[in-house]
Amino acid sequence: MVTVERRTDQRSLMAHLMRRAGFGARQKELDGLEEMRYEDVVDGLLNPGDSNHLSIDLIRRYHTEVHESRGGPWAAKQWLYRMVTTDTPLVEPGPCANGTNQHV
Repeated sequence: MVTVERRTDQRSLMAHLMRRAGFGARQKELDGLEEMRYEDVVDGLLNPGDSNHLSIDLIRRYHTEVHESRGGPWAAKQWLYRMVTTDTPLVEPGPCANGTNQHV
């Protein structure tokens, strides 16, 4: 099977933007982004609406070892997990159940 990849300036620009904003985009996602204006894509990245991040409280319920995740190896693992599992990589995590942004 031969895979034919369409290359246009707009597609290359969108692919670059998505790599800079997160972990890139799949070919199918690039198909849709290619039809959009650059400014609209940037606006969508900066103002994505609701985030699909898992709550840190939910993660800590099942992974008790991350309670001290402000530093050390768990901070990196938590960040990587969040980045890989979200559609909104530029959105900061929200407040915890304790009502603060302090994840303690």
